[in-house]
Amino acid sequence: MVTIDTNYPRQVRRGLLGLTVLFCTSCGGDSAPADGKDASTEVDADITAPAYVLTSPAADETGVSRYTDITVEFDESVVLKSAPALVLVDSDGLELAGTVTVNGAVVTLSLDAGLVAEATYTARIDSGIEDSAGNPFAEARSWSFQISPRSWGSAEIIEPIANQGSWDPKLGVDDLGNALVVWQRGSTNIPDWSIWANRYSAGNGWGTAHKIETNEAVAAYPDVATDSAGNGIAVWYQEINGTETWSNRYQVGSGWGTAQVTLGNSSDFPKIEMNASGTALAIAGRQTIRYQPGTGWEASELPVADFGGQPTVALDGSGNALAVFRDGIVSFDIWFSRLAVNLGWASPEPVENNDNLGEASQPQLAGDLAGNATAVWSQEDPGFDPEWSIWANHYAPLTGWGTPEIIDSNALDAWSPKVARDDSGRAMVVWEQSDGVRFSVWARRYDPIDGWGTAEAIESQDGEAGAPEVALDADGNALVVWLEHDGTRLNIMSRVHELGEGWGDAELVEQNSSGDARSPQIALDLAGNAVVVWEQSDGANTRIWSNRRE
Repeated sequence: MVTIDTNYPRQVRRGLLGLTVLFCTSCGGDSAPADGKDASTEVDADITAPAYVLTSPAADETGVSRYTDITVEFDESVVLKSAPALVLVDSDGLELAGTVTVNGAVVTLSLDAGLVAEATYTARIDSGIEDSAGNPFAEARSWSFQISPRSWGSAEIIEPIANQGSWDPKLGVDDLGNALVVWQRGSTNIPDWSIWANRYSAGNGWGTAHKIETNEAVAAYPDVATDSAGNGIAVWYQEINGTETWSNRYQVGSGWGTAQVTLGNSSDFPKIEMNASGTALAIAGRQTIRYQPGTGWEASELPVADFGGQPTVALDGSGNALAVFRDGIVSFDIWFSRLAVNLGWASPEPVENNDNLGEASQPQLAGDLAGNATAVWSQEDPGFDPEWSIWANHYAPLTGWGTPEIIDSNALDAWSPKVARDDSGRAMVVWEQSDGVRFSVWARRYDPIDGWGTAEAIESQDGEAGAPEVALDADGNALVVWLEHDGTRLNIMSRVHELGEGWGDAELVEQNSSGDARSPQIALDLAGNAVVVWEQSDGANTRIWSNRRE
């Protein structure tokens, strides 16, 4: 819906229906003018309607910014009489929300959110605009323009303090592309390690980095998650009364709150997941704790059995959770447990039953709003020397887990799988694959109707490549980033897979040649625009960098 700002000066009309208006220049009593002439002055009325002079963006313009305002300039000053006055619609005919204002002869529509890359939009001047004499703009007009294709911008440092090192960034992005980033900061003097954060505002850029905890104790290994509106929670490991999990919440409009201990005596580095409505689940070692908007943190819970190691969690739209972990006691298999709202954790069950294989490791999980999920992991095969392969399985709330299957097609080692999934059941898995000489980055796509596609290498350079990360937008398009050595240093590369079109060209995400880039993290908003953050050496210290593809 378009909102009209009515806070403008309304001028007095100069005429009405073409009649001559008499303005009295001496209206006091019975005295006559000194010259004996009539005391009135005759003025012709304004009966000419305002006409537009130019528009921005112009008709048929291409390469328009996602954050453009829509403006129309008229040949005289105008006022806003009623809505609609100036509107913008997408290709489906849906009107976009924004605010219309007027400044003299210029009418502006400022949109509430950024536009979609490569999309075509139509602007329309409707009734509701008139000049100061009350003549309405009667010449309805519409025109179309196209937003520029997505491309990487210029990489930038998002924490400008250079006298210490920063590393291990974690990232959360909301539906509109606003981002929260947290990281660990300090020096070789371990006790001064602390947790810092910065926020990206879509269309406005990065804010100022600052510390979000004030304890004089080691703080490390942060994680962060956001809801669809941009509220978020950061968690981290802190050594105060033993080892504890601390948290701080970011609220849109008010910023970060006060850090608080969230889990006491937590023996592992915490992780957090959050669904679109703001329900969150933090996990550290054997402890889990849920956050509910409006009520805060609930009492901590212990799963029915030990989560073992390497837990990863997904939340559905109702707040039910699925946890996948590695049983590190006997078999080193991949197990799962489900947390139902108000019922607690269920007894763990296996995700894979590959009893004839060796140990499994590195589980990763991606879920959707309905509670469906895809899990991937690496598992050794004693028949291949042994070698490690990438496996996958799918979960549905009504039927449970399906049959695990191997998804890489190489007899050599495969490691570090990552998975992303959309609400339509499409998934993309990426991993590191050895060819006997070096590691490269491979990918395989899953479609709920067609099943698994073909595993393929997505980079072919001579240097080592690895540490892939993947994100999927609402339309099933994927963006992958990874580390690649060019013979001198580690760079961050990217590649896009568009549904129905396949892979695009590999692109460099950062252009800094001063030192190695590491630890890339990626997230997409609803429109498919990407934020990437990473740590990179400047020759003296490690800094946190970011770039956007929009």
